[in-house]
Amino acid sequence: MPVPLGDRPIRGFGSAGVVRFRVGSICLERGDVVAGVEAGSSPSGGLCACETGGKVSMTAQLDRQLVSLFKAALADALSVREFVVAEPLDPTWGYWFINASNTAPTVVSGVAAGFSQDRYGGIAIAGHVAIQSKRVNEILSELPEESRLERESVDYLRRSFIDICGFGNFQDPPYTGLTHVITEVDHVESAVRWFIDFIDDHALPWLSERDSQNKLTILARTPSPRAPENISPRRLRAVVVLCIVNKDFADAASLVEWYIRRNKFNPLDSLERTLAFDAALSELYPQYKAERGRMGN
Repeated sequence: MPVPLGDRPIRGFGSAGVVRFRVGSICLERGDVVAGVEAGSSPSGGLCACETGGKVSMTAQLDRQLVSLFKAALADALSVREFVVAEPLDPTWGYWFINASNTAPTVVSGVAAGFSQDRYGGIAIAGHVAIQSKRVNEILSELPEESRLERESVDYLRRSFIDICGFGNFQDPPYTGLTHVITEVDHVESAVRWFIDFIDDHALPWLSERDSQNKLTILARTPSPRAPENISPRRLRAVVVLCIVNKDFADAASLVEWYIRRNKFNPLDSLERTLAFDAALSELYPQYKAERGRMGN
């Protein structure tokens, strides 16, 4: 559900309630940056300034102001593109906006701005665009461990994405560490323009290429342009389960059959893991098992 701008932690960490700390005339929330320390915690495990009544540096006050001004301006700019402030698709990162015009019942599309302190001063802003299905995540997280990708935890699966792309990956060559740094209030307008340019030029076309199950099924079979042999195993598994959620068992079975017969796997995946994934889905969904049986499995 959309939530008011003022009721979200500055850095977007956490969604189960907001914990505020009063320091003088400034109200901080757990996760806010206070002179390099997050509100509610300290590197030593003791009380930080917000809990002891200590002074907040002028730099920290400016950083908080910059983030607040950027968020408000970005929300206005995205509203005309039918994106609204929302609960985070990934509660560990980012300040999220979802596409309110999205009509797919099982999929949510959104963009996120993340904030960190730049090493040379000011606030560094990063961006992501993603599509997610809570139901897909629930199913993936409940599958047996042997069917998961290497180092893939249940916690990760519960907040994972069908597909996601950082703004830096739209660069040529890609630069995953891409950020835009603001150090003064006067920089906020240009930062919002930078973010919106990425939305208009890259994120919206990226989403339009993924706005149907058919398009996602095609993408699931498409190797990375920078690694022709590499099929994304996370995207493929998510699309298979999305087909099942939408009761398209034949498409799900066909995609798994193609992947197994291809017999080329990302280092995180293997034939054994894929066969375990296939077996787990067959046990859970008789219609899927029947489709796999028609293919001689």
